[in-house]
Amino acid sequence: MPWRRRLIGFGDPVVDAPGVLPDDERWSRLPDSAGELRAISHALPGVAEIHAGEDDRKRYLFNSGAAGVPLLHFSTHAAIDLTDPNRSRILFTPESGQRGSEYLFRSEVQALPLGGVDLVTLSACDTERGKLAPGEGIQSFSRAFLAAGARSTVTTLWRVADRPAADLMRLFYEHLGRGETKAESLRAAKLTFLRSRTQLSLPKYWAAFVLTGDGQAPIRPLLSWSWFIGPAIAAALVTFLLYRCCFHRNRRRFRRTATVGAAAPRPDC
Repeated sequence: MPWRRRLIGFGDPVVDAPGVLPDDERWSRLPDSAGELRAISHALPGVAEIHAGEDDRKRYLFNSGAAGVPLLHFSTHAAIDLTDPNRSRILFTPESGQRGSEYLFRSEVQALPLGGVDLVTLSACDTERGKLAPGEGIQSFSRAFLAAGARSTVTTLWRVADRPAADLMRLFYEHLGRGETKAESLRAAKLTFLRSRTQLSLPKYWAAFVLTGDGQAPIRPLLSWSWFIGPAIAAALVTFLLYRCCFHRNRRRFRRTATVGAAAPRPDC
């Protein structure tokens, strides 16, 4: 239904100090992150719930009921721990007095109830990297989100630049909004960069994004308001025409009755 949430987006974390963990880098603000969230929300029908800047709070991910929402998008920083996969983390705006509110750890991701989520997109650096576990493979964020119930993920193989990533995501979601499959949409966005005859044609700007999971299905279709507004207008028009028809018919009948009554002889008193 058009009033149901189609997308939950997080990004543009507010950071002004070094990270809380010893191996953290000094995070910088992402100037194009908020614009990326606005662009992807406009590319799709339905309701978008966006949490950016001061509102980019980790608790909203747990309290918003992400299960069943088709699209979950993160435009932020990420840190990958190649020794301990559970210390790999996604950055949020920290809340005063709430220890741990600045990070979503990989171990927490696996506990999220994401059944019914069609696609999780991590527009952040290195999110497909992780510790190589013998017999299991890379302990990446894509594996964690898939284990939580998501049907597919888009993650990155290396560090990505803020503005090109935002532009690629806008193209990707525009194709998703047209009903194309996830694989077709990501391919089309990459081809637009490749054929641009600009710096964006270099693989470093687009090749990092990879799709894991079910890429052959489009995002579940959503009925637009036109499916409801059109029939409602038609029903109102039909009702109006029937009313006018009945009104004029009754009016003519009243006139005939009045004429017959005036022509009839009056009884003697």
